[in-house]
Amino acid sequence: MAASLPQELIDTIVDYVWDDKESLSCCAAVCRAFRARSRSLLFSSIVLSDAATCRRLHDNILTAIPDVASLVHRLEIVDPIPKDPRHHLDDTWIASSEWLPATIQLLTPHLRHIALTSEGYHYQNHDFYACIPLAQGFSRTERRPSCRVFVEGYGSSVKTLALPLFWHAIPGCVTRPPVLPSRSRPQPQSLTVRLSDCLVNYMLSPYVAIDICKVLDLTLKVPGNFSPEIRPAATKLFLTIGNTVEKLVVEENIYFGYIPEVFQLTHCQNLKVVQFITTVYTMDNSYWTYLSRMLETIAPDNRMEQVLIKADLYSTGSLGNVSEWLDWGDLDEILTQPRMSCLKSVRIELSIWGQVNNHVDDWVRKGLPGLQKNGVHVKMQSLSR
Repeated sequence: MAASLPQELIDTIVDYVWDDKESLSCCAAVCRAFRARSRSLLFSSIVLSDAATCRRLHDNILTAIPDVASLVHRLEIVDPIPKDPRHHLDDTWIASSEWLPATIQLLTPHLRHIALTSEGYHYQNHDFYACIPLAQGFSRTERRPSCRVFVEGYGSSVKTLALPLFWHAIPGCVTRPPVLPSRSRPQPQSLTVRLSDCLVNYMLSPYVAIDICKVLDLTLKVPGNFSPEIRPAATKLFLTIGNTVEKLVVEENIYFGYIPEVFQLTHCQNLKVVQFITTVYTMDNSYWTYLSRMLETIAPDNRMEQVLIKADLYSTGSLGNVSEWLDWGDLDEILTQPRMSCLKSVRIELSIWGQVNNHVDDWVRKGLPGLQKNGVHVKMQSLSR
């Protein structure tokens, strides 16, 4: 009966349960006509968080049904919170799993996105070393006989690499990985990193397992530990890949009256889009001062077309005079300078948490008059919670 239905209708039916793994499994098992669509949704994104799951995926699925590997486009590899507070990479399932390198090898020709997440401890002052499985299958694989085959067999199909968190280890625990030839390194177009000086040093070292010189879309997640090394680390990163980056996203928290040192964007000459995603725990004008100073560092011959600002503003008391904490006059002035001649649109989205007076909406409606006068499309909205 189902076999006689048009494929478009079958796809629509299966898509109704796209986020229900159990229902998708049933669809794939009970009806041949539903199998292809169900499998494509079931296996498009895979999360590995322990050795047993990795082995089952390898033995029961990827080896038994080879066609499934071509359906996997997103892989997330998670290192759960360890029991031992002295935890380092050699203690994790990632380092000890015999099946992870083989699993990655089967999946890499088809992957478009790899996300690496560590929920473990961060050794901020220690050396960072190869947590990236793109060419080595993680950590100890460089000491395995199969590593050379794995590296040679690795394709460059991965487009997005995310390092929201990462692994550290006590110096001397492991030997440094070998230097990989550039032809064997994947070249992701999109890169997400959680900033630290040691991570940036690793990414700029000859030991890095990826080639970051083709990154077009860069997201920086800024930790809230006020480390003085973080901003200079980002500047070093921009020196290497700044000319290729077209979109920059900066995610961070800003606390009471604290104006961070800005990221120097001088080397991002081809930047077209910059987005700030910020949680602001302050009700003075420091946030807008910070944004203005950062945008002022953009090179005179820039190609900036769009500025996006998404901010959650948290108040600990009465907001008082709106003009004292929503004064974006400096921002308006910076964005109307002649060097911003390519700018086409600015969008500001505010979520305000706390006691809000009636003047907020009026202030937001005023927008950025200088930009609007220049013909730049400005969209501003606020939501009080």
